[in-house]
Amino acid sequence: ILPIDEGKPKNINSVEFVPVYPGCESLDTNKEKIACMSSKIGEFIQNKFRTDKFNDLDPDEIYKVYVKFTIDTSGAIKDVIFRAANSKMEDEGIRVVERLPKMVPGKQGRCKCQCNVYATDCFQSELEKNKNLESVYELFKDGFFDLL
Repeated sequence: ILPIDEGKPKNINSVEFVPVYPGCESLDTNKEKIACMSSKIGEFIQNKFRTDKFNDLDPDEIYKVYVKFTIDTSGAIKDVIFRAANSKMEDEGIRVVERLPKMVPGKQGRCKCQCNVYATDCFQSELEKNKNLESVYELFKDGFFDLL
């Protein structure tokens, strides 16, 4: 059993061993594991996001979203913040991110630690107005967001 660091969460890019998303365990470096996590989270969100709630968004507008969440010492997701210009999108983003699967927690030395994940992305609808959305405006087409 590893000791647990109950201090403040650390930035995912500054821990010795990053949290590991299910399916990314075989990768060697933190950089590879973060890229894998980004891709897997993007797939998860793309599959779970309820796109029918956003038929009223302007397809010509560029939307920017910000996400912050913590992976705790058990690997669970907590403290999700999802910011967007549209409150329905914020609510849906929080709903989906809170349902991410449990991960292997990050470690600093031999201690499990909480890790903050910060992300941002811009997106724009490529669909004409009044058409039913088949995706979240290409929001997650290139994996998750740029992890900061």
